[in-house]
Amino acid sequence: QTQGQRATANGLGTTLMSFCKTFAPAGAGIVFSWAQKRQHVFFFPGDQMLFFLLAIVELVGLVWTFKPFLVVPDQFSSN
Repeated sequence: QTQGQRATANGLGTTLMSFCKTFAPAGAGIVFSWAQKRQHVFFFPGDQMLFFLLAIVELVGLVWTFKPFLVVPDQFSSN
């Protein structure tokens, strides 16, 4: 059972990695171009908006590492 779960997680992770590798360059180009057009706005101008978006992505990655997202099978739990 756990071998199948690991295989499924590995397949899903590999698929998502390939998807991100495919679309990340175009997405980054769009975001950088958009940031250059917003250099003179009052709220989060250009570069500050880029760092804000990067911080949001990092925060989502951090949240995904907590226990509700990493369910440990009963046979491996310490309780």
